[in-house]
Amino acid sequence: MESFVAQVQAFGFNFPPRGWAFCEGQLLPISQNTALFSIIGTMYGGDGRTTMALPNLKGRAIMGPGKGPGLSPRRIAQNVGADTEVLSELKLPNHTHQLEGEGTNVDTPTPTSASLLGKGGSIKMFLLRNTGVANVTMATQSIGQTGNSQRHDIRQGHNIRSPYQVVTFSISLLGIYPSRS
Repeated sequence: MESFVAQVQAFGFNFPPRGWAFCEGQLLPISQNTALFSIIGTMYGGDGRTTMALPNLKGRAIMGPGKGPGLSPRRIAQNVGADTEVLSELKLPNHTHQLEGEGTNVDTPTPTSASLLGKGGSIKMFLLRNTGVANVTMATQSIGQTGNSQRHDIRQGHNIRSPYQVVTFSISLLGIYPSRS
């Protein structure tokens, strides 16, 4: 079966077939690819005088153009999305952290350097406060971690990709010229 010029196809091998090229955003000379240029022009890049670019699907998922329910419109050749996203506190899901304290009975309202909370008498937990000491940074063990025992700096990007299987994408440089219906 012969392909259409500009047809993009996924392949399970690591080379483009004869008459095809990887979809890696590379520039091609228009003079050697006039049929392909007449179909895709400079949608994917190039200067339109001597060069044109192929689609770049390296590390990208493919999506059809248009607008789905609840989605904004997408046009052909548009690049959308990001490899990572920096989280802000507004983007984090609502969650809590547990405040850790000493598990033994406390006989005095004077805190030690190692405790913030303790049990005593009929009060299950109470705050130990020493007014004669300036405020100091609490030990990192005072507040428990939430989530998979991993610490993340929300100012750093994190991977946002769905699970994936890698295949190659190629575009047909030759073949049947597609007629418009």
